[in-house]
Parts: sequence; structure tokens; C-alpha cells
Amino acid sequence: MPEGQGAVELAAILVPSTAEASELDAVIAALERSAAVKSATWTVGTTS
Repeated sequence: MPEGQGAVELAAILVPSTAEASELDAVIAALERSAAVKSATWTVGTTS
């Protein structure tokens, strides 16, 4: 996407109980090191 043409949102749904908080924190830290990333976070939720 050319610069200045909006934003891209990335989402991933993981298999229940397979993700460790420390692993998710490491992914977020890696994403935040990129100049192209404005913000990164993870949450726990349920899907239907």
C-alpha cells in the first residue's frame, strides 16, 4: 500500500490455549520495533 493511503489492520485468531503470554508479548515487541507499526497489542477474548 502506498504511503499515506490509510491504514492496514492485522488480526489473528489463535487456537484456544496454545498461546503463552510471554510469546505474545515477544510478538508485540517485535512489531513495535518496526517504523511502519503505529501500535500493537493483544487481548484475550472468545469467538462464536
